[in-house]
Amino acid sequence: MDKPSNRAQLNAAAYRIPALDADFLLGDSTRGLRFQLEYLKAEDHLRQWGVASTVIVFGSARVSESRVSQLHGQAVARLRARLAAWRDR
Repeated sequence: MDKPSNRAQLNAAAYRIPALDADFLLGDSTRGLRFQLEYLKAEDHLRQWGVASTVIVFGSARVSESRVSQLHGQAVARLRARLAAWRDR
């Protein structure tokens, strides 16, 4: 007598290892996890390069109007100058 096939179970999405299941990892419920992984990956590379501390800036990739972009650029330049002064003290 042949054993019943478990092929359907082995092929089911619920049977996949979560870390290897792209449908699961790219789903809405794992959005926060993907964000944490992006941060962790960058953090690991920075540590490998000997970077001891960082500044994290959250934002979007949208293009702003030119005046707003100019103001943002000036603010970034001021921040860089302040960070350089702080680092050199």
